[in-house]
Amino acid sequence: MTYFGTDGIRGLYGVELTENLAYAAGRAAAAYFQSGAVVLGRDTRDSGESLAEAVARGLSDGGLEVLDAGILPTPAVSYLTDHLNAAAGVMISASHNPAEYNGIKFFGARGRKLTEEQEAEIEERISGQWSVVSGQWSVKGNREQVTGIGCQDNAQLKDKSDNSQLSTFNSQLHCALEKYIAHIVGQFDFSAVKGTKVVLDCGYGAAGQAAPEIFRRLGFSVRALFDEPRGRKINRGCGALHPENVKRHLGGAVFGFSFDGDADRLSVVYRGEELDGDSVIYNLSRAMTLKDDTVVGTTLNNLALEETLARDGKKLIRTDVGDKYISACMFQNGYNLGGEQSGHFIIAPDAQTGDGILAALWFMRSLLSAGEPSRPPRGHPSEGGEFSRGEGADGFGEPIRLKLYAQSAISEFAGKEILEDAGFRALIDRHARLMGKHGRILTRMSGTEPKVRVMAEGADAELVRVALAEAGEYIKQRKNER
Repeated sequence: MTYFGTDGIRGLYGVELTENLAYAAGRAAAAYFQSGAVVLGRDTRDSGESLAEAVARGLSDGGLEVLDAGILPTPAVSYLTDHLNAAAGVMISASHNPAEYNGIKFFGARGRKLTEEQEAEIEERISGQWSVVSGQWSVKGNREQVTGIGCQDNAQLKDKSDNSQLSTFNSQLHCALEKYIAHIVGQFDFSAVKGTKVVLDCGYGAAGQAAPEIFRRLGFSVRALFDEPRGRKINRGCGALHPENVKRHLGGAVFGFSFDGDADRLSVVYRGEELDGDSVIYNLSRAMTLKDDTVVGTTLNNLALEETLARDGKKLIRTDVGDKYISACMFQNGYNLGGEQSGHFIIAPDAQTGDGILAALWFMRSLLSAGEPSRPPRGHPSEGGEFSRGEGADGFGEPIRLKLYAQSAISEFAGKEILEDAGFRALIDRHARLMGKHGRILTRMSGTEPKVRVMAEGADAELVRVALAEAGEYIKQRKNER
């Protein structure tokens, strides 16, 4: 597709993503959804307000009602879309990308990510909207800031039990953030560990107001880093891609959590050590009653996760890379846990999309004292010996850390024809055989740029290194021959 990538529409603001495109996307989405209300949110980027105004105008001109929720996390937009029975939700954010980038994420009914087929239908309509807007874009007026935490006026917030008409275009969705905060807080009881110290890196993004408030209401002692709404610095040396920040500022805290720009992504630090995403997923799986004993991941989840789940009598179903594929698989089959090693974790029915704040709290719940110390399953590839719960004055046990297989990847500029090249396929097959049953090699085209991606994983790190080196060299040679 031309506009949609692995997570909505995204690009460099003013170059790849403009107000004209945002307006066209809004008009196209309105043509697709046809009627109803749309919840609209954004992160803290400077370009967010202008792009949100453009999308809102497109949606409104197309006949939809727009509920402006202001700055709040992506999972909050998803929750409100579901809670209000809205037709759709739209989030203006480029997630973990730098401030110079922005994006448009769409949610459908129930606050779920659109399927690839739904995105394709909207994309078909986008090109037909280009003539609607021309010349220099300008935003008319400054809208009043949305009332946030502590708001008591719920007059404009309608829930599923209220069949009255939703608010009209450009209305402020009062108490939007508060409603999301109350929803998350209401799912947990951490009174037994009240006062536990937690460090939160909010990445100058949408988590800045929500995450510290949620953790404080649950009784934790919170130190918040980068929680100011500084859109020009969003994700710059902070957030989910930089867990080193919370490691430096733990100061005796047990937990450190880092969120990306729109708070749908999480990195975890426990007792000063970063925990990889596959290990987080595994610990979540032990704390949950899984539908059909199944976890949904992607082709990139480490083999160690798949093998360890199998030892527990559980299975890992893999999808293409991207949380929208995980989401589609989960909700088509009723599964309730999915995740990527990159830090997107979907926990249903508590959330309909990835939620970094919710996942952090579920991870803490998974380590709460269970009364009896327990050991990993027999033959479990964990590090650190005994896995104990209920040990230590803080009331939390130790997470299981998977012993991950060596995994690495390369990206090379090339056309998709290389994937069908006989010599390239023979090279990949040869290395896959060398790695045996505890290794694999995956090849695919990038979803965002004209590159071939090759991922190798195996018990022998040297075999992984050699496989990628030879694959990269072959791609370069073939390009030079053309």
